[in-house]
Formats: sequence, structure tokens, C-alpha cells
Amino acid sequence: MALNVEVAEGSIILKAIKFEGANIEFAKDQEQYNTLPACAVRDKQGTVISCYELTDEEIEKLKKTKRIYLTLLTFNDPLQPQLLTVDNPVPDYFPEHKKEFNSDDYEKLQNME
Repeated sequence: MALNVEVAEGSIILKAIKFEGANIEFAKDQEQYNTLPACAVRDKQGTVISCYELTDEEIEKLKKTKRIYLTLLTFNDPLQPQLLTVDNPVPDYFPEHKKEFNSDDYEKLQNME
């Protein structure tokens, strides 16, 4: 979920998009967030993969600065491991993405030992 907030002038917020393997949309009907299409993988780590598409302007800024910033809302809980990549890991590493995933499944993942 991307927090739907005002950012400093000139700041860019990357747009989350549907992608091969996406099987859930987080915050679809939550006004304070932008919808986050994702692949929620049925594993003990609760792996969730999302994808972002850059505009030409964003690509130019990235080429110039060579930097991407990640903001996470932890609500003061421990930070979860993060991974940024330019490759879609869903088809190669998570073949179980083919199953439709719903909010009940996500709740079950939260309670896995």
C-alpha cells in the first residue's frame, strides 16, 4: 500500500502496477492509501512482491541521481527485510503465484508458525 500523502514539490511517487503473477490488491477500497497490486506468496515469510512502472521523467531523474528511496511505515514494530530488484521474481521463484489469493489467505499467513 502506498500512503496517499502530499510530498515535497518536485518529489515523485512511483506508480504501483499490476504485473505477471499479481494475485491480490491491497488497500483497494481504503481512501488514505493507493491500491497496491501484488503477488502474495504462500510461504512462511509472508512474501509480498509489488511492481512499479516509471515515467520518462522518473527514468531521467533515476539516470541522473542513480538513487531510489524507500519509505516504510513500521508503526514502531521491527523493520521487515526488504528487497528491491529490476527483475520479476514471481515466475522463476514462486510458481504457486498462479492460485488466486484472498484476504482470508493473507490472515492465515499472518498466523503461520
